[in-house]
Amino acid sequence: MTDIAQDQDIVKVLQSQHDQVREMLATIGKASAADRAGSFQELITMLKAHEAAEESVVYPAIRESIDRPQRLAVGA
Repeated sequence: MTDIAQDQDIVKVLQSQHDQVREMLATIGKASAADRAGSFQELITMLKAHEAAEESVVYPAIRESIDRPQRLAVGA
């Protein structure tokens, strides 16, 4: 099981990253075609790290905290 304080910190980081993704998508949408590639690559890199954090910390914590983790894990 992970440390509660660590979990709370990672949730704050992930929430902040959700805001950053929204901002990045808005910026990419307004950018010229020439500028989009670099910005999109930056977004991809950030999302990979974000997903890894969710997969390793957030989702396991959710699974541990609910009554029927199998339903969450399979999306039922």
